[in-house]
Formats: sequence, C-alpha cells, structure tokens
Amino acid sequence: MSAGTLAACLEGSLGVLVIDARPFIAFNSSHVTSAHNVHCPPILKRRSGGTIPLENVIRCPKARGSLLDGRYTSVVVYDESSASVRDIPRDSNASLVVKCLTEHARASSLYFLQVGVGNVASSCVSLKRRYSLPLGMKYDCSFGTQGDPVMVLPWLYLGNAFHAAQVVRLRELGITALLNVAASTPFLRSPAHSSAAPPAFHYKHLSIDDTSTSNISMWFPEAFAFIEETRRNQGVVLVHCHAGISRSATICIAYLMRHQCLTLDQAHDFLHTRRSRIAPNLNFMWQLLEYEAQL
Repeated sequence: MSAGTLAACLEGSLGVLVIDARPFIAFNSSHVTSAHNVHCPPILKRRSGGTIPLENVIRCPKARGSLLDGRYTSVVVYDESSASVRDIPRDSNASLVVKCLTEHARASSLYFLQVGVGNVASSCVSLKRRYSLPLGMKYDCSFGTQGDPVMVLPWLYLGNAFHAAQVVRLRELGITALLNVAASTPFLRSPAHSSAAPPAFHYKHLSIDDTSTSNISMWFPEAFAFIEETRRNQGVVLVHCHAGISRSATICIAYLMRHQCLTLDQAHDFLHTRRSRIAPNLNFMWQLLEYEAQL
C-alpha cells in the first residue's frame, strides 16, 4: 500500500488497523497517529521459533478483539525503510508481525506500507500530517512552582509528592491512579488535599528507602503489575516518591526496560529527556544493571 492510499483510508476512517513494527524509541520519535506499536522483547524473539503471540503485536485488548472479530477491513504494517514485504529482514520484528497477522488476522486485506515510514515525509505530505509528536512535547510544565508531573507514556506519569497532592490538577491530566514508592507519609497535607487518601484515585504504596542498601528491584514485579493493571483499565498512573528523582525514576526506568524493550541506557536517556532531574542513587543503578542482564 502506498503512503497516499493509507492517508486516504485514515482520513476516511475506513476500518484500517495500522501496526508499527519498529522499536519503541523510533515509534516514540514519530509514528502514524493511530498506529499500534508491537511489543517484542529480545528474549521472546529468541524463544519464539519464528512466531510471536498476537497479544504482543496488538497490546490493546479492544483493538485485538476487533481484529479477531473481523471488524477491520484492512491491516497495514510498516517498519522504518523496507519498500515491500520481500525487503523485510528475515529475523526482524516486521517479519514476525506479518507472519503472526497472516495466521490470525481476519481482515479482508493485509498490506505493507511501501517505502517505509521513515520516507513518508518526502513521499506523502497528507500522511505526514497524521504523525504524532514525541510524547514529551505534548504538555508544558507551567503549573505552579513545581511544574506538572511529566508524561512518560500515555498511561504513565512521573512526579513527586507535591504533584501527588494536587488533586484538581491530577484530574485535569487524566490521572486515575497513584503509585507511591516513598517510605514516608503517602501524601503531603494541604488545604486542597487534607485527607490521607484522595477520593476517586486507585492507590498503591510501596515503602522503599532511598539508601545504599535498599533492595528496590524486589518491588519491580508489584509496581509493574499495578501500572499494567491501570493501563488495561484505560487509566493513567502517576509514579512518585518524595522528590521524584531517585526511587520513582528507578521504577519508571525498569518499567521501560521490561515493557518497552529498552536497554538501561535507552530507558535512562528517554526518561531524562522528560524529567532532567532524575538521578537514581548508585545502589539503584547497580540493581538496574543487574536487571538489564536478566532481560
């Protein structure tokens, strides 16, 4: 399918499902607005035997269900630069995605975007207009002296205890859940937020010390489960500690490594572009290095 044809289909809302088979960093840099990014960790590729589950190709349960029910007329897959299916590298994400969709998709047609999405800017202006901005550019930090918490992913924010206390602003940002990873009192007391637990927020508290001996990695599974539960329920979670610098940043970095298939360096740099103050303590950095080796 050409870029122009895809643009026309998307403008007409003609039941098209778009799959972005590139790594998360490339996807976040720019992508077709409605595209779903595949989740294909290296360990899954090594053990896949040449195939991956549909759940990893389409992580959104609603979109996956619509595909299985045959509600999409077309499915379009793209990578960075492949001109056609014949040009897709054999062991690439795109190759695994096409194979999976060929086996499971009930759409009337399965297409591959010609020229690759990396060349869309020069080939089709109308499709370029459907590109999203990098996620971190969509919100400013003009609220109060502390600014806003930063959006890491559409369902994940990073901030501090001050941000967690701003109930009105949290609601304005669409935040529905709070994950507090500080060892201290769950919330700051303020006239605008005087109760220990804010109403209408799903709340979880993991008591973690910011010290040279604290084992933060033991909390990764529980923290990730809470974030994923919020995402599956179409919610948005704010991860915070006291200052939003070490503990909460470590949780977010580890989450990006595990669920967005990033290396430690990639996850740290990605998060740093959104909140430049992050600085996991040395103990936490060693644990992140060990965690990276396990993935």
